Amino acid sequence: MPFWHKPAVAGIITTSPASFRERLLIWLPPVVWSGAILVMAGDLGSSQHTSRLLAWLREYLPFLTSVPVWWLNKFLRHAVHFLAYAGLLTVWLRACWKQWPWRDLSGVALALGLTLTVSLLDEGRQLFTTTRSGSLNDVLLDMSGALSMALVLMLLRLRRL
Repeated sequence: MPFWHKPAVAGIITTSPASFRERLLIWLPPVVWSGAILVMAGDLGSSQHTSRLLAWLREYLPFLTSVPVWWLNKFLRHAVHFLAYAGLLTVWLRACWKQWPWRDLSGVALALGLTLTVSLLDEGRQLFTTTRSGSLNDVLLDMSGALSMALVLMLLRLRRL
């Protein structure tokens, strides 16, 4: 029998959460994380607001003063995209695996689909925000973070068998 059909993979309990409170504790983190990403997709995540962070970094990390501001801005934005969606995939996948512990690969597919949905909504919202611009390249960057994290988590889960 393949490992993904076994009910107790990696020591996870095989019963699905029964109470409303248990389900809320499972599904609330990914919903809140998704909401935070979508809030930042608006004006709050624009360069005008994040430029203060760059100024603070350059003030407290003197070696960054030699780095051009445009390059630092681009690098930090790309790193945040990658890491935010790696984290989002993690919380979606945790919720899927806790809800349906016997469905490893289905959980990964569902978590990737939900992460892709949030990424498309994020970039779509940016298209309608005057201070932002949506980009399919950002969706690819988001999903590269999510796929990287999915691979790491699946390898860790296989290692526990």
